[in-house]
Amino acid sequence: MKIGIIVIGNEILGGFTIDKNAAWIGQTLLNEGLRVHRKITVLDQKNEIIRAFDSLSEDCDIVISTGGLGPTIDDITTSTLFDYFNDKPIYDESYWNKLKLYFNNKGMEIPPINRNQCYQSTTGKMIPNLKGSARGLFYHLEGKKYFILPGVPMEMKAMFEEFVLAEILKQTSEKFYCRSINTAAIAESLIHEKIIHLIESEHYQGCEVSFLPHKMFGVDIRIMSTNREVIDKLVDEITLILQDNIYGYDEETLIESVTQALLSQKLTISVAESCTGGLLGETFTNIAGSSAFFKGGVICYSDELKRNLVHVSEKTLKKFGAVSYEVAEELCRNIARICTTDIGIGITGVAGPGGGSKEKPVGLVFIGIFYQNNLYIHEYNLTSDRKTNRELSITLCLNELRKILIK
Repeated sequence: MKIGIIVIGNEILGGFTIDKNAAWIGQTLLNEGLRVHRKITVLDQKNEIIRAFDSLSEDCDIVISTGGLGPTIDDITTSTLFDYFNDKPIYDESYWNKLKLYFNNKGMEIPPINRNQCYQSTTGKMIPNLKGSARGLFYHLEGKKYFILPGVPMEMKAMFEEFVLAEILKQTSEKFYCRSINTAAIAESLIHEKIIHLIESEHYQGCEVSFLPHKMFGVDIRIMSTNREVIDKLVDEITLILQDNIYGYDEETLIESVTQALLSQKLTISVAESCTGGLLGETFTNIAGSSAFFKGGVICYSDELKRNLVHVSEKTLKKFGAVSYEVAEELCRNIARICTTDIGIGITGVAGPGGGSKEKPVGLVFIGIFYQNNLYIHEYNLTSDRKTNRELSITLCLNELRKILIK
């Protein structure tokens, strides 16, 4: 069964709005063992919408469109598709009354233009909108199914979960299975080199293997097949090769992996951050229940606060500089003592784009971890981009912490 997606909207093609709908639909379908065959993005123009439906109708069994169901002049999807499917819509006064009540309950007066959303199909089916005003459309013609959904993500998702998915699953035959191996701190090319012999093995010819890099130091290995047992065997073999760099599988994130290790071992942690400016603390506190292990920390951006709050010695700062192995060591050791935690983390570096020197260039970062009276200090030379350096520092720090905790 082939599924196609049509994304309609000038704002998508113009780059003003990021298309997250198609990604969400694709992932939701993949969780059910289905995959998207094609995706087309078009302008809010009648001829473009028709051309897209013609194209996907030729080789897809199911077509899903999003966008263009609003009441304004640029929302032409509904009227275009009424014509396309030779539908004879009728005005639905009862839906107008529902819309008036919907707006009244929100303390708003309904604009007359919303009458445009009150036309009802006579050959298809209207899909209720539980989150907004624009109803969707459903046609089942010549063995093919067409779902026309709004572009507002909240409304689209509600329709998809309440109606669309069940309709699609009615005609599901062969299913795909999907597993992900999530890695950190290893380059895509190196992963490929280490496991290419497995990918090309005749035992796994039925598997589709994709490498999905996210950031510089994280790659997900996505494996798809109609045979679940073969996937599981390939995952096991890859795990044996890359085990030091694997932090989880499928939907598990790096921070979730670290969090589970901290909770299971009943450990507490505190942080002293300079160049990352509190990003590590934010990453921990984004996890619900983080108060069980994260006690707090300090953003010690200046040398003054490194001295006064985290007790980094004046001698160390003068001799080695704020961005140094020695300062990272004192930051992680001292913050653990100050906050009375099992683990202390210290991060200092030159985030950029300015502030670097020949001896200490932009992208130089030191990450210190203090645990069980042991020091783990790592030096990295990252990029020239400030945002990237901050984010990579967190990824690298979490991965090193993970490896320490699973020893």
